[in-house]
Amino acid sequence: MKKLKVLVSAALLLGWASLIFFASSQPYTDQDLRPMLGDFNLAWVERFFGWVSFTYSSSVISVETRGAAGFVEFFIRKGTHVVVFFVLGFLVMVLLGFTRMRLRTSAVLAFICVALFAAIDEYRHLIHPGRTGLIEDVILDCIGGAMGIAVVVFWQRHRQRKEGA
Repeated sequence: MKKLKVLVSAALLLGWASLIFFASSQPYTDQDLRPMLGDFNLAWVERFFGWVSFTYSSSVISVETRGAAGFVEFFIRKGTHVVVFFVLGFLVMVLLGFTRMRLRTSAVLAFICVALFAAIDEYRHLIHPGRTGLIEDVILDCIGGAMGIAVVVFWQRHRQRKEGA
């Protein structure tokens, strides 16, 4: 039973990493959500968030500079970074949970794996036409991965306390 769980966990991790790899290979134009978002009434974005303006990497992010659809798309894309790497961190941590490593050691190793994967992923963006690799995206990826790892750590600790009680 344990071997099956390890195999399933490894397959899920490999599949998820492959999906990230595939998505990173696509040009931005194939992933652009603005045409789809343009079909929605986004007047509320201008009304409620028209005052928001900040710099991400070297770009100003605001409704004024990107339009409502571009502004919303920015948050969807960056949120996707966090969610995708949350799942990656979670899956790495689950797989490492089958080893005899201490929980803290597993968490550190999982974070290193996530950070390396994120850095390589963004480097690949630099060499693909139509993509941009950003250190800020690596940071977002690491935050997402750390959150996924943290969920497994809390879950494992809760389980250990429950078994010990």
